[in-house]
Amino acid sequence: MNELQKFAKLTEDIATKNKLSESSVVLSESQDFIYDHRDELIQQYPDQWIAVYKKDIVGHHKDLLSLVRELRVNDAPLQHIALEMLSREEIPLALQFIL
Repeated sequence: MNELQKFAKLTEDIATKNKLSESSVVLSESQDFIYDHRDELIQQYPDQWIAVYKKDIVGHHKDLLSLVRELRVNDAPLQHIALEMLSREEIPLALQFIL
């Protein structure tokens, strides 16, 4: 591998790490929004899955697969979207996917 190829590889690695870091920051921001507004979101979307991108609700549905299909049709940036089941009662994580 010559010096130019090494430089290209290093540049590619840095770009990849920055994209992953950016994706993590946006996803974290989306999850923080859900956590900070959970009570009001449960009032608006009881027993539904919600999709949050940054501080915007970009979808909601009672069925997770239907919500994901809707997001894909709308070309939503899935890697940045937080998905959460909103329920007034505590539902174990494993059961959230079959309800």
